[in-house]
Amino acid sequence: MKKSAQKKDGIPVSQAQLAEYLGISKALMSMGHGRGKHYRMLPVEASSKLSSLEIDFLMSEKLRKPGRSLLKINEAADKACKKIANTKLEDARYFELKADILQSKLDVMSQAYNQDQRWLNLIDERLAAIPPGKKRSEREYLWFSYQQVLASERLEKNGMIAQVKLATEIETAKAMAAVNNAMNKKIMKMLS
Repeated sequence: MKKSAQKKDGIPVSQAQLAEYLGISKALMSMGHGRGKHYRMLPVEASSKLSSLEIDFLMSEKLRKPGRSLLKINEAADKACKKIANTKLEDARYFELKADILQSKLDVMSQAYNQDQRWLNLIDERLAAIPPGKKRSEREYLWFSYQQVLASERLEKNGMIAQVKLATEIETAKAMAAVNNAMNKKIMKMLS
């Protein structure tokens, strides 16, 4: 791990980078920042250059107007953040719409399930009431038996398991919409 040239609030460069700027060796830079038996004073020119740099860095905190480089970086970051925020908003709208569509599908599925339950109960009653042996009764029996198979298939297709799976998809879409909306708001707050 590279040693930092300064304390936490100091110039954010490594000792090696600072030594290069000052025109001294890395070892001398290290000794100049150390304490104990290996401590060495930096050459006057390097020490003066370092002090000037440190003072300018500390004073830069009080500057109100950012420099051109920082402005350029901030403009690029703002543009990228706005793009991300717009994407998050679009994603949120997509997931909200998806949740609405799935909810409509679940409503239709639930209604069909309830109708088929009632229909299957009626079929069972009718089949039990058909007297055996007559030709007309045989036709009715076959028709209701066929309806029984169809209703059973629809009940399986629209049953509780399918409804729970669909409800899970709805809640997932709503959660994704909420997350994307929250991220959009957070990004926009950072930009303001």
